[in-house]
Amino acid sequence: NAVRVLTQKAARKKRPSRQHPSKNEICEYWKDWRKNPGTYPTISSFIRDMQEKFAIDRPQTIRNWMRQWEANEALKALKDSY
Repeated sequence: NAVRVLTQKAARKKRPSRQHPSKNEICEYWKDWRKNPGTYPTISSFIRDMQEKFAIDRPQTIRNWMRQWEANEALKALKDSY
């Protein structure tokens, strides 16, 4: 049973990424926006613009990515403080 679990974990690692091809580009826009918040007055306006630029159907997808990036930044800041 343990061998099967390890085999399944290894198989998952070999799967190709299901990441949206525009995620990295949107992340760069997000980083720029964080540095210069005047670019978009609200989170919603940022999300709408990214939806239009990259043809993403669900605004929640972009919002989830933003939460992920914020968490990663917070974790990095925490690690850097040690």
